[in-house]
Amino acid sequence: MQKRSSQEKLSSCCNNVRFMQPLIPGFINTFSIPVSFLKRLDEELHGHLLKEVELMTEPQRRWVVKIEGGRHFKDGWQEFCLHHNLKVGDFLVFTYQTDFLFHVSVFDHATACQRHYPPSSHQHHLNGVKGSGKKRGLKLNTTCKRRQLEAEVAATEVPSSDQNQFPSCQVTLTLSSFNRKIIYLPMRFVRSSGLLNRNCNITLVDGEEMSWKAKLNFRKDNSQPYIVQGWKYFQAANCLKPGNVLSFQLLEDGTVPILKCYRLDQQTSDRSQVPPEN
Repeated sequence: MQKRSSQEKLSSCCNNVRFMQPLIPGFINTFSIPVSFLKRLDEELHGHLLKEVELMTEPQRRWVVKIEGGRHFKDGWQEFCLHHNLKVGDFLVFTYQTDFLFHVSVFDHATACQRHYPPSSHQHHLNGVKGSGKKRGLKLNTTCKRRQLEAEVAATEVPSSDQNQFPSCQVTLTLSSFNRKIIYLPMRFVRSSGLLNRNCNITLVDGEEMSWKAKLNFRKDNSQPYIVQGWKYFQAANCLKPGNVLSFQLLEDGTVPILKCYRLDQQTSDRSQVPPEN
């Protein structure tokens, strides 16, 4: 009987080992591989830090995710989460295949049943399916034209004795804004915050004190301010839906303003309509 090579022994040892993680608030920015699991890959890493992994939920499609600090998911992870509609409370099982490839099983937070994803369709326009042994990251197609949807924004100012020190407002997330992955802010709020006509990076802080990078911009035709770019990740990680009422509060002004944003439990009936963003 022939002895197995060291590579075969290593492959046999590591294949199908797995780790499991529930998704907690902020998972898009803070997801990490457990240290105890990484110890099982010591022989494959040869003393080096893990730099990159591949994830798959279906055959023939692999998502390249960059690793920071040897275990923290970074570039590519956000796109994977958005494409698979991952939510807080979902339970993920990562099964190691080989060459730092993981098969990911998703268990729905509401039903506790495994979520099955249909084969990829042409609608997603995703590039980078691994082939001929070369790794290529999957990227969301940025060439797709954004549909011109009617923006319906409802917002109210929050009565507060601290209004001058910490300007705040309430904004209802509309279906239009939800689909476009942006959110408009009331003009009165941005004026009192000194953010009118600002085009700058901002930091969003959610109810769990997790921070998110985003971009503040404004419409050229009517100066209507809105948050974009990082907002789609904030929206997904906090499980926001059309109709949710959000509270915004300016915590710090400066080159990179800091805004606290969290979902309110109850909607207020006293609302003033912000002019539609045509």
